[in-house]
Amino acid sequence: MNFTKAITVLLVGSFFLFSCGGDDKNGLEGEWEAVSFQAEVSSSTAIEGVAFVSSTIIEGSNLDYVLNLDDGDYTVSGSYDLTVTTGSDLIEEPIVDGQSYSGVSGEGTYSLDEDEITVMGQFFEFDLDGAPIGQSAGTAVAKYTLNGDMLSFSQMEETMIDFGGSISTTTIEATSTWRRK
Repeated sequence: MNFTKAITVLLVGSFFLFSCGGDDKNGLEGEWEAVSFQAEVSSSTAIEGVAFVSSTIIEGSNLDYVLNLDDGDYTVSGSYDLTVTTGSDLIEEPIVDGQSYSGVSGEGTYSLDEDEITVMGQFFEFDLDGAPIGQSAGTAVAKYTLNGDMLSFSQMEETMIDFGGSISTTTIEATSTWRRK
């Protein structure tokens, strides 16, 4: 279960990576304040022919979090709460875990290609059983839409990992919405 939770946190954390360059022809440069964040992660692991399924829902709240996009570089700062609800065919009741993050800051790079944004770096911090996760999560690609002063990111990603015959498949559907400051 901890392995599934770690993969979930890493993959969702990677959703918040951004890279961009050149002029601001897409209107994204500037300061954005977080309005909402939600992610749904489903995972199926087969060990010796037996499948285990889990589902995780992550909801952001009390978002006092700012994203600054500037010519291919980004910074983030602020605070937020995350509620993580995990269910599995191995447990009877869902597990609900809430964590608050304050004094968060980070930076990285992003690039744009039509309606996609590719991010290098870490956008949100996560802890798993007290250990920080995602200090350098790598690259993530998401679709973005800009509607007036509202910016939305959405990601649909599926990852399959083979651990010597044990196969784990994880699917992420995540969205975040930001308002221009």
